[in-house]
Amino acid sequence: QIAEHMETVYGINVSYGTIYGWIKRYVEIISEYLDKSKIKTSERWHIDETVVRIKGKQLILWSILDSETRFLIAQHISEGKDADEAYKLLDKGLRRSENKPLEIITDGAAQYVKAIDKKFGSELKEPILHVQAQISTPLSNNKLERFHKTLKQRFKPISCFHNKKTAETFSKGFTIFYNHIKEHKALNNKTPEQTTNQTENKTSWIKLIEEADKPQTKKENPTPNYII
Repeated sequence: QIAEHMETVYGINVSYGTIYGWIKRYVEIISEYLDKSKIKTSERWHIDETVVRIKGKQLILWSILDSETRFLIAQHISEGKDADEAYKLLDKGLRRSENKPLEIITDGAAQYVKAIDKKFGSELKEPILHVQAQISTPLSNNKLERFHKTLKQRFKPISCFHNKKTAETFSKGFTIFYNHIKEHKALNNKTPEQTTNQTENKTSWIKLIEEADKPQTKKENPTPNYII
């Protein structure tokens, strides 16, 4: 669709393979740039997982969402659905956040109990409230379930991924879009990044690429590498 749009509107003939190469490159550039800075999160995190398909196989997409700012703290893709994979997700979330949560909300799956006990018990030795949300509980995981619904709506036209690497590129790209570009009605039409950093400034893909490219512009050739 992008290739057709560029040819119809701008008269530029470029293959969809080339466009996908740009997507992979810029998603990686922005992700590496954003991952260098930590974010301040609230005291409550939501954790859940959903299934994505790769050529008839199933992969598990794990997510951590900040309850107050709706910031997507971390994602993890795995073939299995055990405590070790849930632990890897927690580890990613703690490395991305400035602070540790006081409360984590999950469903009743046993892998979360084991992973949280290992990370916050035997390793960090810090008490944490683990709420296993059920239909009858006041605290639910609806916020993260809504996020997964939004993600799957975007994923629906793709139908399935070709391999795990493609799924990871999609996950990183959607995380950038969701946190830094997409406005949320629940946040008064602000992005999670604006809410987290208490700023009125909005950003865009091109601004993020320019910011991520700044260290490279110190070289002899000042031409940004995002120009086509």
